[in-house]
Amino acid sequence: MIEVCFVESEPDVDLYRRYFEGICEAIAAAITGNDIEDRPPAERPPIEPPATMPPEDALFYARGTCSWFGGPEDDGVSSSEDLAWLETWDQVVDVGAQHLFLSESPPNTTGLARRLNPGTFYLACRWDYDVISKSDLARPTVQALVRAGNREFLAWPIDWGPHEEQTGRAADLSPGLMIALFDTLDATDEEVEVVYPAPE
Repeated sequence: MIEVCFVESEPDVDLYRRYFEGICEAIAAAITGNDIEDRPPAERPPIEPPATMPPEDALFYARGTCSWFGGPEDDGVSSSEDLAWLETWDQVVDVGAQHLFLSESPPNTTGLARRLNPGTFYLACRWDYDVISKSDLARPTVQALVRAGNREFLAWPIDWGPHEEQTGRAADLSPGLMIALFDTLDATDEEVEVVYPAPE
């Protein structure tokens, strides 16, 4: 029985997530005695077509490729970049969304995008603000359903994106959600479905 780590702080958890693949490789190599650095990528089942159409009362539905964003390791956003409907920490507190963020901003950052807790489940889509307002999306009691293959999880809307004309993708996911869906952070351009609000 292997105890990989015992952690009591968010920075330690972040380090564990950052080096998760390497930890798994080291454990597998120690158990099997084989060098697995050059192993082929794990085959993932293709996304299954939805068993039913999106619920009639769905306010938003998207199906397409994804990438990940947010947190201290996301150097694709500036150190001062905020989110579409949350621009200050006071706003985060006002809507009760502190659970989606690290307790402190990462060093040398001021924006909320880099302060997102990568282990929580959040996402960005190209929401239609004429159908769902920013204030509605900010409500921490309403989540989206995110599905890939035979896995699905609830996630909080947190931002608008990705830019379709630049990426062609349908959704940006938190690192934690990406790993939960695909077992790896290296799953950019895998396909997901998003339904908001999540069906009951």
